[in-house]
Amino acid sequence: ARSVARHPVSAAMAAQEDAALDLQIAAAAAGLDLQRHVAEVETVGYTIVPDVFPLDLCRRAAAHMDEVLPQGQETHYGPVARSHPIPGSVMGDLFSAPRLLAVASALARAPRSELRLFEQVLIRTARVPDDKMGEPGPTARGWHLDDVFAPEQFNATPRETYQQMFAVLRDIEPGAGGTMVVPSSHQRVMAAAKEHSRGGVPH
Repeated sequence: ARSVARHPVSAAMAAQEDAALDLQIAAAAAGLDLQRHVAEVETVGYTIVPDVFPLDLCRRAAAHMDEVLPQGQETHYGPVARSHPIPGSVMGDLFSAPRLLAVASALARAPRSELRLFEQVLIRTARVPDDKMGEPGPTARGWHLDDVFAPEQFNATPRETYQQMFAVLRDIEPGAGGTMVVPSSHQRVMAAAKEHSRGGVPH
């Protein structure tokens, strides 16, 4: 009986929290040119959104990363990473950041309730010697594709694809593992996927 009596109160509190978050997301979206970011993703394949996370959250996330990732591997030939599940609450704080949700909703062209988390990964990059760049290994250090989607996945509503996001928590020094993207390269990948997809028409 107690749980039944508390249920309406809990529902009301959850509704208030959702409404407050919606206001924060709307305020964050008002300070962004979301149409430009969406257009950049569609045309060149990536966009850069500044100030997604507050500085204090960046510092806390970086400190959390140092706690959960192995230490003393500065010369390791590739990034030191930890995938899902990641202990602690910091990932939840990152994913619920209002500006991130505002951008994600626009990029996914779907309501917040339809956004799906593909993977959460903490990565600390390490210097890679020049003579080791491009060598094959468990983590690619040359040009590569992370995934390829079929046209029917891209055209579905909501899209059955995902957007990758890199959150840079600290300054990246030269040789420390920065990521490069070839502008508009996704267009070639999409064209090849369309040609070879079961639902595509070769041309």
